[in-house]
Amino acid sequence: MAKSYYEFKDKSSSKFWEVETKGKKVTVRFGKIGTDGQVTVKSFATPFEAAMYAAKAESEKTKKGYKQARPNTVGKATKRVTPKSKTVRAAKAADRPAEDAEMSADITIRFALTKGEGHFPDITQFSDAELRDMKSCVALSICWDPDAAGLDEDTKITGAEILYDGLSPLPREEFGYRVTRESVSGYPAPVVRFHLNRPVPPEQFRKAVWTSCVDVQTAAMADNDEEPFFAEDYNGYSSVLSPDNRDDLVRRLKRHRLLSGHALRFRDGMPTGGYRVPGPSFVVKCGLADRAGC
Repeated sequence: MAKSYYEFKDKSSSKFWEVETKGKKVTVRFGKIGTDGQVTVKSFATPFEAAMYAAKAESEKTKKGYKQARPNTVGKATKRVTPKSKTVRAAKAADRPAEDAEMSADITIRFALTKGEGHFPDITQFSDAELRDMKSCVALSICWDPDAAGLDEDTKITGAEILYDGLSPLPREEFGYRVTRESVSGYPAPVVRFHLNRPVPPEQFRKAVWTSCVDVQTAAMADNDEEPFFAEDYNGYSSVLSPDNRDDLVRRLKRHRLLSGHALRFRDGMPTGGYRVPGPSFVVKCGLADRAGC
């Protein structure tokens, strides 16, 4: 479950907007600050579609000037968010989410890299080997910008597991690259489970990594000095997976033999700015891993 709360204030208005994603349902609450507001609920075919809808709606609100805030001024029924220190300390000790505080040190992000920058290679620019295994000409760049999301400077990513490379098509899903005789189509949606040194709000963490991208550069492109094609998330579609949704996805990936599970470890935390994980399968061999302190 993911919930975000925003407020908009100017000379003529003072209003709030809140979105909550739970499984296949998205609940939106909005109205004048100080009231309970109105509620709308939408249902979707899959949790992923629900998360994409919520992320797009959230992005549109921020473009209109809404600012994220604490939901402590809305209605008499809303309680001030003041988590008990014992709960937070216990969560830190056990390295599990502090549910009362809606914080976690174990956060899974599904990236939805639906937009592109640069020229996507024509199918003639792929070799037969590259078409058989797209991971051979693809790399994942995890962008890590805690300042942009307002996270404390001592927040560190201590490790990550790439659960799904996002390239191999998953049955009944629209993402992944699909190869035909005429073209390569689709978009990547890698899923990464992050481990942090301290619990943070999952939605706030998402905003610190959502500019991550996948780049595609075939051998033919490199030989012609062509820049890679970058698949990115311009619209904020990347989302937080709840533990239940993450576990469901892992079971599906295992069933279809698509679980990557490759682990990255950072002794001093992932470098600010990010980390590039090359293919195939986004596996890091020693040289690059040593530079990152794995």
